[in-house]
Amino acid sequence: MTAFETVSVIIPTFGEGRHLRDVLLALGHQSRPPAEVLVVDNNISQVHAAEAVSAACPLARVLHEPRNGLQHGRNTGVSGSAGAIIAFLDDDAVPCATWLDALVAGMGQYGASMAGGTVRLAFRNARPAWLGRTESALLSELLYDGRDIARLGEDRYIVGANMSVRKSVLEQNGWFDAELDRTATSLRSSGELEYMRRLQVRGHRISFIAAAVVDHQIESTRLTKSYFLKRSYWQGRSDALLESRWPRPAGLGERNFWKNTAQIAQRAFGIAAAGTREKRLHHLFALVREWGYLAQGLAGNRSR
Repeated sequence: MTAFETVSVIIPTFGEGRHLRDVLLALGHQSRPPAEVLVVDNNISQVHAAEAVSAACPLARVLHEPRNGLQHGRNTGVSGSAGAIIAFLDDDAVPCATWLDALVAGMGQYGASMAGGTVRLAFRNARPAWLGRTESALLSELLYDGRDIARLGEDRYIVGANMSVRKSVLEQNGWFDAELDRTATSLRSSGELEYMRRLQVRGHRISFIAAAVVDHQIESTRLTKSYFLKRSYWQGRSDALLESRWPRPAGLGERNFWKNTAQIAQRAFGIAAAGTREKRLHHLFALVREWGYLAQGLAGNRSR
């Protein structure tokens, strides 16, 4: 990998895209400018804000993807891209000025086929006292103590809010699985984790680049108990769906119907025995995640 390889940045968007302008402005001030920025509009039910704010970044152009789903948006962006490296951002993940430079340099340094970077949470209001490490991870926070990881094992991951893949690798190993990750009606996730697993079993290196930083803008609507109940449930379903495609990492231990049921019972006891509100919520979210895992298994690991 050389410093002269071109980079395309892809930003799928759906809904209001209220932070998209900030993301585009930040891309216009990168120490290493991308060759192009593709905003993939995945909402055909209304005229989307993407077209109105694309002027914030002269390199940006808008693509439309009528099929609903985050991975459809990513795949459309990849198909329309020209870069040798494809970098992905969410429409609410604002990159620091050296984000792209650090991400590409890290891929070169470690010989990575795929890489991800640091995701910090940026709150519009005060961070809730009950928001622990597990809940923060459900909001895509990813820190790894601020240190690079040259080769991620199967027990670690990167997130789609801040990642990159060589286009040749995408062409050789297929696009993202459209049955995984967000749609207008579900909070499924783990599409990028499925792609990681796909590459890892074929011997590709995936790295974490700590200096490639984005700030994930968190609206108050994502800081309610009802949101975390839904998010936890769908993460459980996503966990089970992912494991139906790729084996569960050995480090996480064996999982079957009875162990899943035992975990639900243990979490229920934890709620009853917890001494503080924060601990009760922690156990409740974990119980709902286990319930989602069980529900997905009972559904035969179909995506719908």
